[in-house]
Amino acid sequence: MSQTPTSPEFIHALTLALNSAVSVARAQHAVNAEKRGTASPEDSVAARHLGMLLPQFDGLCNDLYLLDATEALSELYDELDDAVSRGDVTATEKIRDRELALHSPEVSRVRDVDEKIRHIESQVANLRAKMEELEEERDLAAVVATWAGTSEAQLAEATDRDVAEVKRWLRGV
Repeated sequence: MSQTPTSPEFIHALTLALNSAVSVARAQHAVNAEKRGTASPEDSVAARHLGMLLPQFDGLCNDLYLLDATEALSELYDELDDAVSRGDVTATEKIRDRELALHSPEVSRVRDVDEKIRHIESQVANLRAKMEELEEERDLAAVVATWAGTSEAQLAEATDRDVAEVKRWLRGV
């Protein structure tokens, strides 16, 4: 999922839906084994639960959509639905483990720190741009001050109006 909501309600609903998906995949696997005639006694028990597990799985997925109806969640559901309908327990477990890892506190902490870093980088870029602008103003004022014989002390006292006048004068040159 590209977007990873972190509310406790969403994570709880996601956990329930993913665990339910694994149970449904196991039951579907058992049904498939019965159809092939290779079912074990455990498979027969699991297969009988499919009818009960499917509506539960669908209900849990609907709960997820109520909390976060994004395209990423739709893609996750499609991926889960495909693995579950094949009875691919291993793939379903991998999807579950991957999605739960994306919502772990450690991953959330990394995301938070990355966001703070991006914010600081943005501030640094803004400060660099402002610094370049100020350096340009200082350089313009220094050129005019040199031409006019102004001392550095007088230059330090130059006002914004003076700098603006220098800019206008230089543009007119």
